[in-house]
Amino acid sequence: MPTALPRRFVTYVVRCADGTLYTGYTTDLEARVAAHNAGKGAAYTRSRRPVVVVHHETFATLSEALKREAAIKRWPRAKKEALLADGAPHDPARCRRCGVCCMGTVDVNGRPLAIRELACRHLVEEPRGRFACAVYERRFELAPWCLPIPEALAEDVLAPDCPYREGVWSPAAPRPLHSRLVRSLAPQLRAIFADEGWPEWVDESALPEWLREDEPRS
Repeated sequence: MPTALPRRFVTYVVRCADGTLYTGYTTDLEARVAAHNAGKGAAYTRSRRPVVVVHHETFATLSEALKREAAIKRWPRAKKEALLADGAPHDPARCRRCGVCCMGTVDVNGRPLAIRELACRHLVEEPRGRFACAVYERRFELAPWCLPIPEALAEDVLAPDCPYREGVWSPAAPRPLHSRLVRSLAPQLRAIFADEGWPEWVDESALPEWLREDEPRS
């Protein structure tokens, strides 16, 4: 017997006839757009027909699609337009797997530094200094702090030489800091997170002792 295809959930953005944007989710994008244009979709689009799809993203779970829909709806118009201008979906094969965008960034003396010890709990180190996400297919569901490439670009969390930057340099781009140097910053890091706690993406039990102790060991 033929195997049923896995169900996919789509978060989409349409541009209405008056130029405004509407964001929603569906399991059948073509049918949903047809419903909007037939006046049977959302109340917002009913008087703003026709609508045209200008962006869509596919997810494996309903939870991921709903979270993405809610996130985009909260964005100001300028940020939504920046997402649409970003063009075609990003090819994961372009990623160098340096892991920088999955590491916590701390501003030290005016310089943003990516710190491996404050990396996402799902980041896995592989041979030859490469990294991988252990929950990549479900990352937006299991790691709500994870940003899609357009948002990562907007938030400036990608490495300075990341292929997704298309050669556009940013002074706010984080640079990875070697662990030997991180040890010298341990008191500063503890002071930074003393009041608000460690970032939610950090597995505190995996933090090195010298970073959790009042005084790092020599």
